[in-house]
Amino acid sequence: MKHTGVCPKCGGREIVVMRGNLNDGSDPRVRIKGLLSSKPQYFVPVNRYLCCACGYLESWVNSEEFVRSGGKEYWEKWEKQMSALEGEQAAQRESAEQKRNNTRRNDPWD
Repeated sequence: MKHTGVCPKCGGREIVVMRGNLNDGSDPRVRIKGLLSSKPQYFVPVNRYLCCACGYLESWVNSEEFVRSGGKEYWEKWEKQMSALEGEQAAQRESAEQKRNNTRRNDPWD
């Protein structure tokens, strides 16, 4: 919708653009850094494109602003941390399964 002006869901052409603005009350921003920070430099405005025919909504972040604000590095670091955490959790599950298998009583009738 952003580039074509046409809704990909219904083909409607009446598209409303709701531009992100740091000063408006709706606060359409994406938090970039820090879970508790509310400083404006840690947010990137989000523009929303709404189809008036069917209600389909797309949200777009300015990619240049996202990179400039450090968002790319933040999310790359976050993905690495999540990947490491998932690996640790998989290892813990495997270890717990091995413990369960080792503590089971052998059935003499098997």
